[in-house]
Amino acid sequence: MKTYIVFISILVVTLQLIAFQQEYRKYSLLTDFVKEVSEECALREALLIDEESLRGGDFRFLKRGDDADICLQEFLSRLNLEGKGALTLTFDDQNKHVTALVTVDASKLFRLPYFKGKEIIKESCYEVVLET
Repeated sequence: MKTYIVFISILVVTLQLIAFQQEYRKYSLLTDFVKEVSEECALREALLIDEESLRGGDFRFLKRGDDADICLQEFLSRLNLEGKGALTLTFDDQNKHVTALVTVDASKLFRLPYFKGKEIIKESCYEVVLET
């Protein structure tokens, strides 16, 4: 009987470790993917410069946010997380940089309580350097 109890306990612990490893791998891949999306959103908005004000010697971003929103919605639709993400864009015309903050609530993708209720937050910043 001792052998049976020891075998069952080892089996339960092993199954818990395998499940945790799978969930952690999924969480790790998702955080990397959210980081790539935040970089893509910041880059898309950093490329939109008001050319007419630049000709006049002043630097300004267009500050539309349409391209970055489309990028985030494509990402969320691929993961079936529509409405579970948020994008915050910050434009700094003085220092010529754009910051994109992407927040994704992906708790619906995970089964284990270690990862439920966690938000994945990634931030990326791009600075525009103009050479004359």
